[in-house]
Amino acid sequence: RAAFGGQTGTHLLQISNATITSMAVDPGTLTIADGSTASFTPTGSFSDGTTQDLILQAIWASENPSIASISNDPGSRGVLTALSGGGPIRITATWNGVSNFANVTVSAAELREIQVTPAQRTILVGNSLRYTAVGVYSDGSTADISGSVTWTPSNAAATISNAAASKGVATGVAVGTPSIVATLGPVAGSTQLFIIDAPITSIMISPDPVSKPIGVVQGFTAIATLSGGGTQDITDQVLWASSNPNNVRISNAAGTRGQATGIVIGTTANIFASYEGVASNLVVFTVNAATLATIAVTPDNSSVAKGTAVPFTAIGTYSDGSAQDLTTHADLTWESSALGVATISNVAPKGQASTPGTGTSTITARFVGTTVITGTTQLTVTPATLMSISVTPAGGSVAVNATVQFVATGLFSDNSMQVLTNQVTWGSSKPGVATISNAVGSLGRATGVSSVDSPTTITAQHVPTGRTGTTTLAVTP
Repeated sequence: RAAFGGQTGTHLLQISNATITSMAVDPGTLTIADGSTASFTPTGSFSDGTTQDLILQAIWASENPSIASISNDPGSRGVLTALSGGGPIRITATWNGVSNFANVTVSAAELREIQVTPAQRTILVGNSLRYTAVGVYSDGSTADISGSVTWTPSNAAATISNAAASKGVATGVAVGTPSIVATLGPVAGSTQLFIIDAPITSIMISPDPVSKPIGVVQGFTAIATLSGGGTQDITDQVLWASSNPNNVRISNAAGTRGQATGIVIGTTANIFASYEGVASNLVVFTVNAATLATIAVTPDNSSVAKGTAVPFTAIGTYSDGSAQDLTTHADLTWESSALGVATISNVAPKGQASTPGTGTSTITARFVGTTVITGTTQLTVTPATLMSISVTPAGGSVAVNATVQFVATGLFSDNSMQVLTNQVTWGSSKPGVATISNAVGSLGRATGVSSVDSPTTITAQHVPTGRTGTTTLAVTP
């Protein structure tokens, strides 16, 4: 119950006695460049068959914070920061005694370039624009490093935030052409921002006219004509309105601004926008009688290894031939016929399946509107596949004529780990420095031969898959 100024509002909260049975961490395996960040999402499966996003409840821990740290702070919970090359290491999420982990490898590739987008944009004084920084690394990989860079404007015509919630958001303060600069260590990237102060003379919104089935989203664009010449996209700055929100509603919320939805079949409403006293043209939005006919679920009849996350998409086709992505629609529910094989999320990321077991499950997208329409596909989950091999001890040493036992551990697609010492072929890059046995009873046992030309590389290769793990062995006198 909430009360304010003599008015009250209430909401019914239902509390279930279901218990958590398992947890999935997405992504389950991640390779990330040194200095960049990534977000993890934990999803709990409960005894009543439901799932829940546990991002606000789970406690995160890093197996090796010197390689990668992960935050438990409000506003950045589940955000990992790569600090130095190494791995794989485990990032663990725990809640109510149930935990699971992701394996993270931090690439030691060097940051070579920072690309700042959007490029060369124009805004009005007082308006804001969010920038993104993408790092380009020496191994050719890229990563979003917007949260890791330091943002600065080249002059006082603009400000740009480095606060966690608004990092990369630039605001025009005065007429000018500042550069927006992103810096990480010795590497910097920039783009130009043009800030103008010309009054708006008119606003044109499009498309015009619009006819859509009930529940189908239509995005509108607002283009301003400036008194000094030229135009400006102000879709995110205008105030959107509907002449009859009971027939057609339109959003002013961040991320969905300018998106309209029909509510009552056979009705109309005028859509318009305004900015600083200037009103736009009127667009007639008609809610036609077309109905949802079919739902296609993709990927179709897919097969993945156990432990793989699979994002599904639901595309609805209407009786008038139009189509709509319904994947995250509030009226669409995702279902799995075999929860031991696959579970599928109805919270963010909605439509993404996790695969805790093997077998086949029917994935269903169920849309409940004036009628119930469903779409299905089959998901086959095969046994987990070997993703990587780690060899321990890492960077070991042994005296001449002494021995050391190496262990090969495999990381599989379902995040499980298995000792593979007796299933791999062992090798030494310099047999004159150290040899390693492939004989039954002594597999993986290395013997120091000579300290001259030390160290040697010890290799464990899983021949059926071609996966290889390595480490070094130094031989001392």
